[in-house]
Amino acid sequence: MKQDRRVTKTKKSIKDAFTSLMLETHSLQSISVTKLVEKADIGRGTFYLHYSDLDALQDEIEDDILMEFEESIKTDNLSSEYSFEIFIRDIISFVQSNREILKILIIQNKDNTFTFKLKNTAKRIIFSSSPKAQNRKSTNYTEYYYSFIFAGTVDLIIEWLQGMIDESAESLATIIERIIFEGIKMLEE
Repeated sequence: MKQDRRVTKTKKSIKDAFTSLMLETHSLQSISVTKLVEKADIGRGTFYLHYSDLDALQDEIEDDILMEFEESIKTDNLSSEYSFEIFIRDIISFVQSNREILKILIIQNKDNTFTFKLKNTAKRIIFSSSPKAQNRKSTNYTEYYYSFIFAGTVDLIIEWLQGMIDESAESLATIIERIIFEGIKMLEE
């Protein structure tokens, strides 16, 4: 069922105002419904007509970002010989394009739900799109391996977002690829 254009426009205005406040304040905790409705130029009742609270709004924004993330990954590349490298570069490119909002959602989100959802989305993309991943006999070790890889990749990206890793996006992608494919051997150089 298609959503009414006025509803779509109002929800977009609310989301844009919330995102703008996140970027201005660099904090989720400092955003109030009062500040939000003022920024969106709507009444409180209009906000509550669409969302039960700020957490529900944040959840919807996170879901939108995850959907955008999923759409930005070029899944047709996952069948090629260099699929995982392309996948990592697509992730880094997406993060770089959405750096400020992701920094807030990942770093400010105390319960790590967004990070967890991001890891699961990446894992789902690999398993559903890569013939190599689909054809592997699924064992606990396969699951452990991918969990380990995605946790490490996301943690490195978080450190990069926080400014703890002083590398370009391209360099970071190369580092992650080397860690994944060379593992401990890369430390022997």
